[in-house]
Amino acid sequence: MNPATITVPDAWRTSPPHLLVLGEGAYARALAQVLGAPCLSPDEIASELMANEAGGYSKVLGSLQKVFLVAGTGQAAADLLRMHDSLWGWVEKLSPNGIQHDLAILFVVPPSKDGLEKALAIGLGMVQFKADLSGHGVARMDESLTRLLKSASAIIPQDLPPLRARRKADVRYAALMALLQAASDDAVVSAGHRVNEAFQGDDYLMDLFCRPPSHQNGNLLRKWLSKAVTGEVTPYSDDTPAESPQDWLKDNLSF
Repeated sequence: MNPATITVPDAWRTSPPHLLVLGEGAYARALAQVLGAPCLSPDEIASELMANEAGGYSKVLGSLQKVFLVAGTGQAAADLLRMHDSLWGWVEKLSPNGIQHDLAILFVVPPSKDGLEKALAIGLGMVQFKADLSGHGVARMDESLTRLLKSASAIIPQDLPPLRARRKADVRYAALMALLQAASDDAVVSAGHRVNEAFQGDDYLMDLFCRPPSHQNGNLLRKWLSKAVTGEVTPYSDDTPAESPQDWLKDNLSF
C-alpha cells in the first residue's frame, strides 16, 4: 500500500462501521477486537483517500457513531489532534452528511497524563473536557472496559462546525491569527506580545497550532517570539523562521 494514499476498505461497503478505533499498539488492537470495530493506524488515517472511478467517494461512514482515539507510545497532544483532524477529513468525504455528521470521539490516554489531557482540551477549544457539550471525552487506559464504554456513552455526538467555532474563539488562536495578519513591523511586534500573553506559562501549547513536525515548528516559533518581542531582532531579520513570520505561519500553522 502506498503510504500516501489509501482506498476505502472493501468490508466497509458491505458492513458500514458504527464504531472505529484509531491508534496503533497492543491496546488499540485489543480494544478494536473487543469492540468488533475496525482499527486504523495513524499512518492510515493521515493518508489521502483515493477517489473512485467516477471521481467521488463511497459514502460508507453514514452509520459511524463513535470513535476511540487511542494515544500511542510517545505521541504528544499535537499528534493526536492531527489524527483527530484527519478523521474529520475522512468523515467529510465518506459520510453523506459531510461535516454535519454527528460523532462522539473518546480520547484514550495513558494513566497519569494530566498534561496530555489539558493540551487536548485546549487544542479542541475547551478549558477542560465536557462530554455533554463538546462531542468529545477522555478516558484512561487503566480504566475498566465498563467504565471506558460508560465514558463513551456519556458523549453527546456533535458535528464539526461547533468545534471550528470553539477553536476560532480561543484566545490563543485569535492571537496567532493577529500575528499572521499583521501588516507592519510594529504590528508584528505588537501581535507577538499578544501571542506571548495568550500562551503565558504554557508556551509549549504552541505545538498544538503547528503542522508536523509540531514540536520542532513550535520551537522555531517560540525562539523567534522570545527575541522579536524584546527587540533583539527585527521582525524580518535573518532570525525569523522564513522571509517573514506571516510566510512561515501560512506554511506551518494548522488552523
